[in-house]
Amino acid sequence: MLFAMSFVIQSALAEPVVLHDSADPDAVQSEVIRHSELQLGEFRMTHFDEFLSAQQAAWKGPGAMEVCTGDPTTVENVAIQVSAAESRLLYQEMEQASAFLEQSQAMLGCLPSVAPVDLGARIGLLRGVLAEETRDPSAFDHFSFAARFNSELEWDPQFTLGKRLFDAAKLELKNAKLVALDVVPRPTPDQSLFLNGSLANASSGSISVPVGSNLLQVQTDGSVVGYSVTIAQESNPSLLVPQSLSTKTLSAVNTETGQQELSRVIAMTFDSGTPVYIATGETLWQTASGFPAWVNLKSSGDPVVETDAALLEPVRIRPSAWVSATLTAAVAAGTGFAFMVGEASWNAVEEQEQRLQSAAQSGNFDRVNKAYENAMLSRSRSTLGYAIAGVGAAATVAGVVVTVPLFKVNR
Repeated sequence: MLFAMSFVIQSALAEPVVLHDSADPDAVQSEVIRHSELQLGEFRMTHFDEFLSAQQAAWKGPGAMEVCTGDPTTVENVAIQVSAAESRLLYQEMEQASAFLEQSQAMLGCLPSVAPVDLGARIGLLRGVLAEETRDPSAFDHFSFAARFNSELEWDPQFTLGKRLFDAAKLELKNAKLVALDVVPRPTPDQSLFLNGSLANASSGSISVPVGSNLLQVQTDGSVVGYSVTIAQESNPSLLVPQSLSTKTLSAVNTETGQQELSRVIAMTFDSGTPVYIATGETLWQTASGFPAWVNLKSSGDPVVETDAALLEPVRIRPSAWVSATLTAAVAAGTGFAFMVGEASWNAVEEQEQRLQSAAQSGNFDRVNKAYENAMLSRSRSTLGYAIAGVGAAATVAGVVVTVPLFKVNR
């Protein structure tokens, strides 16, 4: 909602999607046409089973996520690898030790079981010692990785270098500010989440994770899927866990909690502003990616109160528009942002034009072409930013209530 005007532009361009679980897609298509202003050919029908099968783990926000790209392994294999690395380290065979340890840490994400905390901590400790021996500045991060698995880990006296840095990493981790990682959707009752080998509570839909490298594992019916996640400071990233998606995710749309979860899923799987219709049973709902509000298109589709209280009285809303009295404030905030975008982009135009002249004088035509492309892109961004700022300012001064055409694509 903060960048309301850019959201309006995106929604006007996005192709509406209908997610359904019906064996008769023609009937669903007819219902969508009947209860909205969409016409045949203006939207895309997708069965939820097809949607589920297409989903892969996804990351949104600063930081990074990696899944296992190798074959599944065992705890025994990782332990053997770590033991071999330690032997190489003691014999000062640094390159081999480093390769073994890096591979061992990657193998943790390929375990079909929860990673033992002692094993993860040992990998971090050895990598920290190796980094200290070779004067690599990453030693602190490796010691911190070890402490994430075992905060009470003691120093191994057989190593002479690194104890002071090891103690500092443990102390820093105990006092570090944690980052909220949104897990989308929240784990089902038969799933457990493990962060760095320890059980984590994700019942709220998020878990607290320290900045840096971590191992996140999702356990379902005895099988485990691992994710290596790198958390950035002052961030709030989201991780889509496809193993937590099921047909129940769609059918839960008739409850407020279900709508909240679906909003998070939709935001992770569709471009921002994409209009999305949910058809399940006798209900038909409309929402949009990144816009956590829902409109009931059929009177039987009102949200079910979690306490099983009586249904709310149906409220009919024009299906071609989304009217929000709170958007005026959002436009005001978005106007300032848009002006800053325009101003920054215009400065970038001037910078790129200077580079263009320099490249032309040097005869480097590759640089000339690149500088020209960047200048044109910055000029377009500047124009759009100033235009949105102007529209937003006018709307804010007038105090209008904005009508957002999310559900009708003009052709």
